[in-house]
Amino acid sequence: MSTNTAEQLTNLPAFCEGIQYFGEPWDGFDKHAAGAVIAEGQAAIAGIDDAAVYQTLLGADALRYVTLQLCGSKGSGHPGGFASSAEAHAALMLLGHTNIVTEVGHHAPGFYSSMFLDGSLEAMDIFNMDDMQQRFREKHGLLGHLSGAIPGLLAPAGPLGQGQHFAMAGAYLHRDKLFPVTIGDGGMGEPYVLECHDALQYRLPGCHQLPAGADLERLFPGAPLHGVTAR
Repeated sequence: MSTNTAEQLTNLPAFCEGIQYFGEPWDGFDKHAAGAVIAEGQAAIAGIDDAAVYQTLLGADALRYVTLQLCGSKGSGHPGGFASSAEAHAALMLLGHTNIVTEVGHHAPGFYSSMFLDGSLEAMDIFNMDDMQQRFREKHGLLGHLSGAIPGLLAPAGPLGQGQHFAMAGAYLHRDKLFPVTIGDGGMGEPYVLECHDALQYRLPGCHQLPAGADLERLFPGAPLHGVTAR
């Protein structure tokens, strides 16, 4: 039987209340995690070095763990799809690219975990892990699938495959920002993704699409994470 390691620790940050398991510090923790790589008052790392890479991997590990515990709290959810793109998500966040949208409802627990770890869910009076678990999959909380109740996060437009258009629109309106978007295997099977490429090239000149990572949802190699940016 596993042991709740949180019961053995003291002086944990307040947001950790409700987190059940903590692992041993990684090799090199004292060297590469002595201080946050994003400086106080800044929104991104100043440069890429060993500490930035190390803390990106720590962030990805935290995203995966919180996603798994969140799903386990209600015995429901789909942690795998988001978990496969955790490194890409963490890297984008540390680089300051926080305008990440998705059309994949099954990625909801992962996106909630990301918003929890960066403090965004405090606007919904969710301050620690216990709060998030209580509100997960509840009508007036964090729905099982992402919804428009949290603007700017989900891009539901009817058929799968249209989330890319929301990222394209955001990039067109904010030319200096990157708008990554996750598209699952269902979306990649629709014609809208290629239509979006056409729109980028011919209908919205100056808006370019750049690949930003990979989401191997269900081990499906055709389910990429695209980054859309306008220049």
